[in-house]
Amino acid sequence: MEPILRIAEIAALFSAVVLSIYLIIVLIKVKETLISIEKDFKEISNKAVPVFENLEFITSKFKNVADSINSEVENIKESVKTMREIADNIVTFERRLQDRVEVPIMEAASFFSAVVRGIKVFTERLRK
Repeated sequence: MEPILRIAEIAALFSAVVLSIYLIIVLIKVKETLISIEKDFKEISNKAVPVFENLEFITSKFKNVADSINSEVENIKESVKTMREIADNIVTFERRLQDRVEVPIMEAASFFSAVVRGIKVFTERLRK
């Protein structure tokens, strides 16, 4: 029975050695994979830094442009408001002028019309 145990022991030890060698090979491949992943992450981070810097610059420029647009929109709003006030003042002036001048002009026009009609009637009477 002892030789069978010895053979079993040898078989178990041999299996342990083979398993250990297999695990060493697997761990070496895992190490290579992790090194490759680390290299890829370093490459990505090296390439990402300029991209983020450009993105920050572009964002800053965009903010400046947006602020400038907002400022110009405010200027346009103020200009439109001023133009509206000027137009309202012109309309008010026109109404006051019309109220003051319309009646005397109409009276003068009626007077001249009456004078012309009178002259016309006078000349027609002279002809007869």
